[in-house]
Amino acid sequence: MKCVAIRGRVLIIGSVSSYQGDRGNVISHDVVSTTSLLTKSVSVIGFLMMQWMQNSEKAWRDIIEWVQDGTLKVGVDMQDFQGLEDIARGVDHLFSGKNIGKVVVPAKL
Repeated sequence: MKCVAIRGRVLIIGSVSSYQGDRGNVISHDVVSTTSLLTKSVSVIGFLMMQWMQNSEKAWRDIIEWVQDGTLKVGVDMQDFQGLEDIARGVDHLFSGKNIGKVVVPAKL
């Protein structure tokens, strides 16, 4: 929270990085000091995709257009994952929270 500006805004989109456990099914609880939010007058807003599904068709059309015209740049985490045997490593990397952008595991041809 020390990097959030006074009257800053924090947007929470999903929580895949908080999944833990050997089966990925135990959700950890994030610990955030409510005092640090209060003293900086920080706003926190959550976004869960399932609550916006009625808008998904238009959203996907917009996103595709933005990627095609260069308005939106897609980030891909370029790790050395290749083929089915690396899927578990790719998922572990995603759940570690260390990825920058999408994690892609290309199929071997």
